[in-house]
Amino acid sequence: MRVTKHLLIIEDQDVLSESLSRRFTRRGFEVSISANRDDIIAHVTSGKIDLCLSDIDLTESLSGLDIFQQVRALGSKVPFIFLSGHDETSATMQSALDLGAVAVFTKPTDFGVLLQRVCSVLNLPSDSASLAALK
Repeated sequence: MRVTKHLLIIEDQDVLSESLSRRFTRRGFEVSISANRDDIIAHVTSGKIDLCLSDIDLTESLSGLDIFQQVRALGSKVPFIFLSGHDETSATMQSALDLGAVAVFTKPTDFGVLLQRVCSVLNLPSDSASLAALK
């Protein structure tokens, strides 16, 4: 049986979004990438996204926290994990948790720890052999 979980990476830095996409794809995840508000909302409300990995600060006019609040207002319960360049004790990172994010990681992020958290949220085994068997 094939189990596919679909991640949406919300990131304005192409190098980071492509790197994360490659790493999750190699582990059997389906991955979409966007930094466009309308596209993100369409993806999340489509019912096909299992988890969002989002930067907190996308552009001057677009915040990951704003996107999160907007999709919640539309009734979506898709879990969000935020990535941030802010210090882990910052008010912005605390705000993400207070709003209901399942986790917040500082950049650069240890991919192994991020993968474990994603798997935990999605109720998947986190070791590579188990993930490969899900393909």
